[in-house]
Amino acid sequence: MIAGLFLIDRLTKWLALNNLPREGVFLIPKVTGFVLERNQGIAYSVPIPSPVLIAVVTFILLVLFIILIKAVQKKELMVVLSISLIIIGAFSNLLDRLQHGYVVDMIVLTSWPVFNLADIFILAGGIWLILKIYKSQQFQSSCVSEKGSGEMNEDRLVVKENLFCVIDGASSLNGYHDSSGKTGGYLAASVVREKITGGQGTLIETVTNANTAIAEAMIKNNIDVSNTVNRWSASLVAVRIKDETAEWIKIGDCNLLVLNQDGSVKLLGEYHNHDLETLKMWKALAQKKTKNIRQHLREQNRKVRMETNIKYGALNGDNRAISFIQKGEISVKGVKNIILFTDGFLIPKEDPEESEDFFEMVELFRQGGLNMVRQTIRDLEKSDPECWKYPRLKQYDDMAAIVVKL
Repeated sequence: MIAGLFLIDRLTKWLALNNLPREGVFLIPKVTGFVLERNQGIAYSVPIPSPVLIAVVTFILLVLFIILIKAVQKKELMVVLSISLIIIGAFSNLLDRLQHGYVVDMIVLTSWPVFNLADIFILAGGIWLILKIYKSQQFQSSCVSEKGSGEMNEDRLVVKENLFCVIDGASSLNGYHDSSGKTGGYLAASVVREKITGGQGTLIETVTNANTAIAEAMIKNNIDVSNTVNRWSASLVAVRIKDETAEWIKIGDCNLLVLNQDGSVKLLGEYHNHDLETLKMWKALAQKKTKNIRQHLREQNRKVRMETNIKYGALNGDNRAISFIQKGEISVKGVKNIILFTDGFLIPKEDPEESEDFFEMVELFRQGGLNMVRQTIRDLEKSDPECWKYPRLKQYDDMAAIVVKL
């Protein structure tokens, strides 16, 4: 389509040069029609010296071409089309200037300066791009992030224009801290956050780079990565909202809910609780009022950690993590809210084997937003300091959540 528009513009200019009579052709006398005008300026006959103009236009075209390549990589259709229109319009006028020393204009519209189809492409592409930028700034979002019982909040958030992400770090089982006292889980989540925030490619490319960056960070800190229990790791879920769709990606136990305007709710990706077996064992010990259950289950926790990227996925620098990534794209038509959250935002349950339907969380959110969900979880955790009633690995888990309003 873009190539076709370019050829049509070139054809109209050739026809204007070779077939338009000197007096022009008017559909409405002196109001609307076609008159050949040799424009020494830029779009819509704005005057600028030719050598300066050629240099400026050439530079702008190069910049736009680079932006276009990145937009294609991100599959941002609206940006691709708008920049393509600007490029073909500017390039066609540049060809005129190189070939004739002027731009061929021929369209007359009331008192507006004489212009051509290329000028229309430039204007339309510019308006479309501005609308896209304006629209990308219209997403309303709110966040919750709170430290649990651990030393640091290992959950992280990313809110950047149309990109949203929650990250759940997990420390190694060897108790590693760097020289400033940061845990492995915090470091892993921070590495992922940096890569997500600065990522220029698709989400799968960005997440893959984040996994590699975790490996590099561990090696830099002299971590023995040959033993899985020594590795730092992170789970995440991210969404990038585009023109009419939302690209999403997840790995591990972070989740993504879509709340539609018709009241329906959809979980994107499969929910997987890799701690289920551990929690079942925890419940059995809790029924006996066992103290310090976590210490009793150290070997079980080690066993589960060794299964990382074998039975379940997490970003820990292991290339096998990529095969556990879930991703997709949905239409945002009819979507009211998108909620991203770490597993600390799940409502505690008395029975670990009870299926997770997210109904209670969604109802709480509808009543009072993310803060009502957070407060409900914290109240339940506070009421059960030994984790006997609600089996879980610690009294208070780190939590992070983002809700995006469309």
